[in-house]
Amino acid sequence: PVNWYGYLPLSSTDPVVPEGEDVSVSPSGGENFEKCGLKWFLERQGGSNGETTAQLLGTIIHEFARAKFETPDVTTDELYNKMEKAWKVIDENSGWVSNLGLERAMAMITRFVNYHERNLQSRKIVGVEQRFVLKIGRAVINGSADRIEINSDGELYIIDFKTGKTVISENEALDNLQRSEEHTSELQS
Repeated sequence: PVNWYGYLPLSSTDPVVPEGEDVSVSPSGGENFEKCGLKWFLERQGGSNGETTAQLLGTIIHEFARAKFETPDVTTDELYNKMEKAWKVIDENSGWVSNLGLERAMAMITRFVNYHERNLQSRKIVGVEQRFVLKIGRAVINGSADRIEINSDGELYIIDFKTGKTVISENEALDNLQRSEEHTSELQS
């Protein structure tokens, strides 16, 4: 029992962020905080197990999106081949579960390439993985926009690629903390 959480007295009563210091916040962190503030806090303080398969896959898909912008002639087959080669780093397991994950990853590539080619007909890409910092009071919001596109009317579209398994409804998309006030239909693309 002496090793159980809560057995020992508090090691400090000082605030986690000292008075007057900035508080770092990320857009996805706001969403995580809203779901469970305690889980958000513990993970921000180092209480996570490292990157999951889903996080690694998301990182790879985002890098492929960057590659498609920076090297427009990269083919879908080349992206598929890169994914197959990277899969053992993403998922060290073997068997049907891993194979299903790889199929899902390939489907993500297909959806991304279709989106990319469809939107290039009516929009221009003006940035990928664009970092931003915004300070509001003590809060310093750090993040990046996966992609910024502009149409012929000068309307900007901030694109946030989602690679998770969860499919959300249109109402959930409207309530998402990371969404824009305009062009919410883009979340469905």
